[in-house]
Amino acid sequence: MGQADDEDVLGAPGPDEQEFRHGHPGARGRLGANGAQGYLPFTIVADAQVCIFYLVLRALDTIEDDMTIPNSTKLPHLRSLHLKLYEPGWTFNESNEKDKAVLEKFDSIQAEFATLDPSCVITI
Repeated sequence: MGQADDEDVLGAPGPDEQEFRHGHPGARGRLGANGAQGYLPFTIVADAQVCIFYLVLRALDTIEDDMTIPNSTKLPHLRSLHLKLYEPGWTFNESNEKDKAVLEKFDSIQAEFATLDPSCVITI
């Protein structure tokens, strides 16, 4: 499926959402957007679910790896990041890691997460 198909299935994204979906630094590595397509014979919906799962893990990893965040801030965020998926608009702007954009735009992840089938949400 091409990008036009993505927009039909997921709705027409605005420029920020489109950049986030297709331009995130981690989106093309490991099991990111293009990498997942080679391994999963599912529809774009399944690919979106895998991407959201990957980005949530990337957010956790980014907080965990950032040595500039004091433990007094880091540990509560690591323990509660799964709850942030239910807080529209939540972002974290205190990271200095290379993948900090995943935290700075976590509200975009949350918005996509909210559209997932409930059977997938429990896994993430």
